[in-house]
Order: sequence, then structure tokens, then C-alpha cells
Amino acid sequence: MQTIETKKLGATDHKGARIKATHNGNVHTVTTGYNHALNLDENHQDAARQLMHKLKWDGEMHGGSTKTGMAWVFVGDNSLCILGGKNRIDRAWEVIFGGEK
Repeated sequence: MQTIETKKLGATDHKGARIKATHNGNVHTVTTGYNHALNLDENHQDAARQLMHKLKWDGEMHGGSTKTGMAWVFVGDNSLCILGGKNRIDRAWEVIFGGEK
């Protein structure tokens, strides 16, 4: 599974605050300047999107907060999914057979 982690880097004497996006393989990164017209989550989203474009990835990613920033994962047909405590197979069973397994 492909993931991106983003974290905020504080300002230094020479650079302003930034957001760094890192591919789960730690090989590819993008660092963007903090855009004060956006909120923190939107800055994380923008950095992840820029790394997606750099890697030529296409698709839908969802993000969530972590202790160090945010984590972004692809959502697609092969993704494992839990909805309301039930996975996609449980939901499909309910739709097809009209009840719980």
C-alpha cells in the first residue's frame, strides 16, 4: 500500500515554517512553504498532493492526524475498508442477503 506522511517543520533563522511530505519508502519527498492563507490541514493536504503529482500517482487519498502530522493513504478497489465498525464484505453481505452474517 502506498502512503504519504506529512509533518510541519518549524521556522528557522533562514527559512519560514514548511510542510514536508514523505513517501513511505523515504526515498521521495516534497517540502512546501507554509501558506498562511490555508489552515494547517489544508497545508498538509497541499504538500501530499504535490508529492502525488511528483510521483505521477493518480487516485483518491484520504488523510488523518497522527502524533507527528498526518498520514495519507490511497482509497481504491483493492483497499481494505472499515465503515462503521464493519468491513466492505460485511456491508456487501447485508446488501445482498438483507441481514448480518
